[in-house]
Amino acid sequence: MPKKLLLNPILPMNPMHFLLLNSKTPGGGGARQAFTLAQNLTERGHHVWFGSRPGQGWEEITAQAGVSFAPFPLKP
Repeated sequence: MPKKLLLNPILPMNPMHFLLLNSKTPGGGGARQAFTLAQNLTERGHHVWFGSRPGQGWEEITAQAGVSFAPFPLKP
């Protein structure tokens, strides 16, 4: 049985699944916001994959934060 989240003590919630795609390298404002969202959702018990082009450095950053990385052949 899936673990229930208690974001609101009155309304338990099932974990949701998210795929966040980012075509930018680490360091930009939008990329940082997308990654912060991925971190926060993961910390709250949701299943999150952060997708980006391989070889941009996201593999290491996501691994250190406990966020799943999904390599996608996105256009620059």
